[in-house]
Amino acid sequence: LVKDVKFEMLIAAGAIEGLVNYLVNFTPSSTPVHSQPSIVRSKTKEDDKRYNEERIRCESDLKRIYIYATRAIQTQDQTNLNRYALVKAGLELFAQHSTLFTEYLYEDYPEILRCIRAWNAHDNYDVKKVAQRAYDTFLLGVANALKETNIKTPEERRRAVQVFQYFIKEFRDKIDTPELEIRDLAMGIRGYGIFANVRLFY
Repeated sequence: LVKDVKFEMLIAAGAIEGLVNYLVNFTPSSTPVHSQPSIVRSKTKEDDKRYNEERIRCESDLKRIYIYATRAIQTQDQTNLNRYALVKAGLELFAQHSTLFTEYLYEDYPEILRCIRAWNAHDNYDVKKVAQRAYDTFLLGVANALKETNIKTPEERRRAVQVFQYFIKEFRDKIDTPELEIRDLAMGIRGYGIFANVRLFY
């Protein structure tokens, strides 16, 4: 998942599952390991890959786990996975531990929301089930970020309002869509419920 090359899906899934269990009892450091990579980016794809690999290794343990989880649920060609082992492991990590990734979810919320919603609509029952739990915990993580007391400057406030309005619009669009499926209606209502306390701040 770090090298961004083809890998054995079941091995990667096992590694993610190990992280899910590890995080039950241990909280990884949020302090970067060391300074950003000294490699200078160039125009070649190979150098870009090396730069990205080194950049990930420089991140904190917590940030690297978050990166692994997001790559797991974004993995291409999911139809060929062995019972969707990798994506289920990634979704399980979000389902159990999204609140650990609050500061990162706040940055990447549109893409993560898109992926989790897509898996919520998947035909595979097991994938759909864990995606529903990941959806709720993900929203809770973002809601917690919006309630943080360190949002003080005008720019931070503007950004927080923008994020809040984005999610409220997403929930409203779900509910207002004609011929809405029960699943989508439930997701919109649950979203409103999770963000109910956030409304007091904005």
